[in-house]
Amino acid sequence: MSTLDEPIDRLYDDILAFQRRTIEIERDYRELAQRDDLAVDTLGAETTPAECIAQVSEALITMRKYLDAAEEARSNAKRAAARLFIDRSAR
Repeated sequence: MSTLDEPIDRLYDDILAFQRRTIEIERDYRELAQRDDLAVDTLGAETTPAECIAQVSEALITMRKYLDAAEEARSNAKRAAARLFIDRSAR
């Protein structure tokens, strides 16, 4: 096991927790978006509540894409750390 495995895994745990929370927030916003009274704005705002919810949902989807990229980078870091460990062990 590489000495980098533990710190890399700790970071990954944070990424996974953040991904789970992002999905929970998306689910909450989707449920909220199903309400009929959100499509109409009676206060004269530029956007309706439903449009704001859609914008938040889009931002959350983008966040998940970046988290997926972070997960891939973590995998690459683990492979690189393993190669370093193997190279040092071979000496």
